[in-house]
Amino acid sequence: LGDYHQELEYHQKALEMRKVISGENQSSIAHSYSGLARAYSHLKEPQQAIQYYTKALNMMRNLHEEHHPSIATLYHSLGVIFLELEELPKALELFRKALEITKAFYGEEHPKTAKSFEGNNVFSCKLHISPQFV
Repeated sequence: LGDYHQELEYHQKALEMRKVISGENQSSIAHSYSGLARAYSHLKEPQQAIQYYTKALNMMRNLHEEHHPSIATLYHSLGVIFLELEELPKALELFRKALEITKAFYGEEHPKTAKSFEGNNVFSCKLHISPQFV
């Protein structure tokens, strides 16, 4: 278990430094937003986590095409937050988007695609539905 308040502070400092060095619209800034989101998630502040994951997602969508693995990771991370909030339809939508991007980028037989399928199966078990519908 870590000191998540300190983690948050480090991510905030890194974000400010990256903004000075790189400017506002760089993937490094999106990664800082994602780090802040993870820290807020650890601190059990899901609304803040959603805010920062969404900022990261919007920035990455402006920097990359929609089928980029970083975008899939952000959809998955948001899905986890919504799952924790028990907003299951939203979580399902996000997990599906993550899986679709992962399959498009890596193909059906890649380990990352298998991991994404696995995540969807865990979700389907939580909902008590068949994985084919996830």
